[in-house]
Amino acid sequence: MDMNEVLSEAIAFFIRHFWLIAGTVMLACLPLFAWQFLWFQQPSEWGPAQIYRSARDLPTLASLANVIFIDGKVNGKLIAGLLLGGYVSLVRGGALAFAISESYLGRKTTPAQAVSAANGKLLQLLAGNGLAALIVIAIALIVPKVLPIHEIEMYVFALIMMAILPRLLLVTPAVMIENIAGGDGIRRSLYLVQGRFWFVFAVWLVLEIVLALLSLVPVFGLGLAQSALSGRAEMLFSVAIPTLTMLFIDPIHDVTLVFVYYQLRRRKERFSVGDL
Repeated sequence: MDMNEVLSEAIAFFIRHFWLIAGTVMLACLPLFAWQFLWFQQPSEWGPAQIYRSARDLPTLASLANVIFIDGKVNGKLIAGLLLGGYVSLVRGGALAFAISESYLGRKTTPAQAVSAANGKLLQLLAGNGLAALIVIAIALIVPKVLPIHEIEMYVFALIMMAILPRLLLVTPAVMIENIAGGDGIRRSLYLVQGRFWFVFAVWLVLEIVLALLSLVPVFGLGLAQSALSGRAEMLFSVAIPTLTMLFIDPIHDVTLVFVYYQLRRRKERFSVGDL
């Protein structure tokens, strides 16, 4: 498949298996929803938890690296939110990779089985994806300190990420589908992308642009709500809109990565569905 076929097939697959995908996201994100409920009840005591979904969250991740310490003290609420968001991100990504792959191979699965499989590979997912997160945080801290012109630091940061991230996009599918360790997942991703970097880069870039545009719809709705509501109603919408995005838009990213993973295995290893 070429890039257009990968994206169109991924969207069609998402529509066909919507309830499995949405159910998997809901179940994997239950701890995040509980945290958001506590934040809604006591906003002065609980900060909103952060969750990493795709490269569109990189600017947020970069900015958070600079506010971990406030007045020389560790921002405990931010750290707690990041830890919870990191856990939910790993389980959500792993569970979706498992559920999408099983459905792609014609096997029946449930959201509970997918989330259980992701929790069973949590350490491997952490090892594989933790490296990418550390790279992002390190670059976010280093770039502003070494650039003489600080106005261009985000552009430089984006260029570096565009050179690195496409090579690490397939870590989670590799870990979940091949049942391998986190370090092996990194090596598999680098191996599969090798020689096909520009294909993966093009799919990734177009996907991010499309998802960013789709995300503007609920964000626009949030803006309208904020102009008409205030107080707790506004807080409720600020939680509900990102949740709807996470259910109806973001999983297209995970479906596409699984499709890219299988496409690259077909090209490099003559892989076929019958091999599994």
